[in-house]
Amino acid sequence: MIEIYGIDGTLTTTGDTPRQPIIDYIKSDVQDEGVRIFIVSGRPISRLAETERWLNENSVPYERIFLNDFSETPGPDVSHAFKAFKYSKLVDEYGLEEIAYVVDSDPEARDAAEGMGIKAYSPEQLLALQEDEERAPVAGKDKFTSREEALARAEQLGCEGTHTMTEDGETIYMPCRTHAAYDAIVNPTSPSPGYRADAPAPPSDQITGSDKNEPGSAANQAGDIDLSDATKKALETKAMDHNRAMAEGDRPNWTRVRVPALEAVYRRGSGAYSVSHRPGISRAQWSMARVNAFLYLARTGAPQNPAYVGDNDLLNSDHPRYSKKERSLESRAVYEVPAYIREAARKGLEWYEEGLAGDGLQPETVRDARELVDNRVDSDKVVRMAAWIRRHRGDWEGVPQNSDRTDEAFPGPGAVAGFLWGVETTDPDGADRVLSWADRIIRAEEAERFDVKEKEIRSLPIGEYRLGESDESGQRTFTGYAAIWDSASEGLPFEERIAPGAFKRSLARATAGQKIISFLFGHDETRALATTASGRLTLTEDDKGLRVEAKVDEKDPDGAKVISMLTHESRAAGMSFGFQKVSDEWTGNNRTIKEANLFEVSILAAGGQTPAYPATLGLTAIRQVTAPKIGVEAEALVATLEAVKAGRELSTEELAVIDAVRTKLSPKQGKVIDPSVAKALVDLATAESESL
Repeated sequence: MIEIYGIDGTLTTTGDTPRQPIIDYIKSDVQDEGVRIFIVSGRPISRLAETERWLNENSVPYERIFLNDFSETPGPDVSHAFKAFKYSKLVDEYGLEEIAYVVDSDPEARDAAEGMGIKAYSPEQLLALQEDEERAPVAGKDKFTSREEALARAEQLGCEGTHTMTEDGETIYMPCRTHAAYDAIVNPTSPSPGYRADAPAPPSDQITGSDKNEPGSAANQAGDIDLSDATKKALETKAMDHNRAMAEGDRPNWTRVRVPALEAVYRRGSGAYSVSHRPGISRAQWSMARVNAFLYLARTGAPQNPAYVGDNDLLNSDHPRYSKKERSLESRAVYEVPAYIREAARKGLEWYEEGLAGDGLQPETVRDARELVDNRVDSDKVVRMAAWIRRHRGDWEGVPQNSDRTDEAFPGPGAVAGFLWGVETTDPDGADRVLSWADRIIRAEEAERFDVKEKEIRSLPIGEYRLGESDESGQRTFTGYAAIWDSASEGLPFEERIAPGAFKRSLARATAGQKIISFLFGHDETRALATTASGRLTLTEDDKGLRVEAKVDEKDPDGAKVISMLTHESRAAGMSFGFQKVSDEWTGNNRTIKEANLFEVSILAAGGQTPAYPATLGLTAIRQVTAPKIGVEAEALVATLEAVKAGRELSTEELAVIDAVRTKLSPKQGKVIDPSVAKALVDLATAESESL
């Protein structure tokens, strides 16, 4: 971990007088915890030798030192700008997770650090924090005589580092880097941003909206509150560093986080700050502390405090602590429900209304049963259905009051619950029937399987687009449309339109982290420019069509090519998307895509990648239109075309398909007459003319 200290007013009191308690604190941290000390000061760079001499004379351990090289005669504004700049560079170089905090006597410097998500203290605050920890009661059995034992216990608890306490005049070692972190794990009433109210926010902090952000804009998952570019960058860095560490440690996939999830956590923290927060902490610091608590939860599988559950819906769906918050069905990926499940749920609701459900029934079960009856269920519910049925089928199987309609106690509470979950408990195969349906959906969701022959591609001229200026990380934001609603297709043997909302389910699943959609260069999966998983690709449906917003990296060769193309050859470029039909509607020779499973969106390069025809057909369309005209089976036609593209030897059946295509589609020729017969006919016609 890295601690960053200022000099004047921080390591010193007045002039060159050392602030010995702070220096002693630094020495202890370096010796006991192995922290790295960086010095960031507004002093001009010309004082470097003098400053290094003072640090050495006062035995201040440090690894790196940064003095102001902006100006030789800096004023306060220049000093503040330099510190903010250097903090941001250190975040870029090491990542926020590696920086413990900043200690500086300058409030402007602390505000700059907190705005980037770095904890910041004045010297007085740091010393007070140390005193509070030393006075804290040492509870429990986690007291050790060696740092190694405390480190081992810290790993068991899921925290990092150790801290020391004094007990009966002796130094003891305890797990976690601070006693506050340790206390947050073992004491459920400890304060921690994101799970409980601390002191009520003063009136000046009780913000319910502003000119920039509407009231309530921090409340939901997506959130409408605007984040600064610096905050977005900090959250992107956190997500990237976290996911890299999880991958390098071969941790489960459920430990991964998405940038949109961190943004949502930050927004919620900002909203919660208006209600209550710990005194002496800024809104930005409070929000980022909540993000850090979320990352800890994602990494370890459990929160530092068991009461922190407010952001569990933003975890990956397979995380052990994941639980979804209430969302409208319009924002969820939904499936149609078989009639036998709907009928069972309807009957269960009737018995529930009659008061036969018993006392243990959860309100969510009744709500979900009504959704089953309405023929709409989301993938989360399907997963929960399968788990519940496997866990509870013993409640009715072999229990007469829950499985035998002739039993005088039927329906018992177990039967009512089973019916509400869609199981006809009187049918010996009822549970297996529902599980078979649910498992098919779960397997498809997990594997994201599709038949490549069903994949279709549609393209269009790039049209209106926007390419933003380069940000601090060298990325430029591209905004355009991959699909336009109700726009007639070109280059197809029929007229096709995409219905508004056709991609709703795919986008909902991508937002929930259940699938990944890529922004590709020319449909090439090895040339991904951005993905929804990284948070660098955002796809939305608006009144116009499928809107694409992607961050394109100038340092990436493909990204640089795209930026150059958009700058110089945009009129020849195109946009495209790859999909599989979920449902469509045919009226004569007109097709409307009602719902599509979206795999990717692509930008097509000028002069080479834009297809001669702006579409490729999938098996469904070939089956509907092309194959009947030729008189062959659609599957056989597609298989033959794939064999030709692969350059492999054709089978007898495939040769027969090609013969059928040639016979049906070859240009029609007039009847051919033998030359000798033709000459005889001409001579006869001439003789008849002369006789007249």
